[in-house]
Amino acid sequence: MGTVFRCNDVLLEMTQFGKERHSPCQIYQKMGEYIMPTQGVFAKVLTGGMIAAGEERSIEK
Repeated sequence: MGTVFRCNDVLLEMTQFGKERHSPCQIYQKMGEYIMPTQGVFAKVLTGGMIAAGEERSIEK
């Protein structure tokens, strides 16, 4: 965490890997199972802009 990525003019700082499950959440109580993904990453936008699928990205720090 804390890694900064660049894609064109956009800068993102990695803040979290995966999702935390809060049990028992309201979705679980209603559905009887967890339906939200547990994989993925979250990032804070340091500099906004547009990113299209397939664009190259690089690690800044």
